[in-house]
Amino acid sequence: MPLGAYSYSQSYLSNVSSVGRYCSMGSKICSMGAVHPTDWVSSNPIFYNRGRYNRFIGEAPPFKRRFREKYGPITIGNDVWIGDQVVLKGGITIGDGAVIGFGAVVTKDVPPYAIVAGVPAKIIRYRFSEDIRTAMQASRWWRYDAHDIAALSHDDPALFLTEYEKAAPKLSERPEDFKTYQDYLGDAE
Repeated sequence: MPLGAYSYSQSYLSNVSSVGRYCSMGSKICSMGAVHPTDWVSSNPIFYNRGRYNRFIGEAPPFKRRFREKYGPITIGNDVWIGDQVVLKGGITIGDGAVIGFGAVVTKDVPPYAIVAGVPAKIIRYRFSEDIRTAMQASRWWRYDAHDIAALSHDDPALFLTEYEKAAPKLSERPEDFKTYQDYLGDAE
C-alpha cells in the first residue's frame, strides 16, 4: 500500500493503488473481498471459477460466461481521514480532504471534503463551504513539506488560504514520494 508523505495507517489494505499525502487512517479498515454474481442462478464461484471447480469436482467444463471476481483498486486522495473499522468497496475514489466516520461501509466515490458515515455511507455534510473547498483544491497545499506550511493558520481555513497565497511563491514543491508499509517498518528499525 503506497503512502504519500506524512500519511500513516494503522491498517493494511492490499487493494489500494495510492494514498495521498497527510492522510490519517485508523485501525481495522478493510476492503471488500471478491465480487459474486447476484443475478445468476447461484452466486457460488464454482460455476464461474475454473480453479475452484477443479479443486472440488475435477476438470471444469468450458463455462458459458466468465465473471469478473475482483473489484478495481481504491484511490485515496490527500488529507483524508478514515476512522476505525471502515469497509471500502474496491474501485472507489476518496477525494481530497474527505472524512469517513467510524464503521462506515463506503460503496461509492466520496467527493472532496465530504464527511460520510453510515451503512451504506452517505454524505453527512461538507467540511467547508463550496468556495473554501474549491480554493483548497486549487491550492494543492499538500504538495509542500509540513515544515514549510506549519506556521500558517491551520485552525482557520479562510485565513490559511490567504496566508498560503502569500507564502506559496517562496515554497518549493516536495516531489511525489510514496512509501510502502514495508518502507515505514524499515524506518522504525
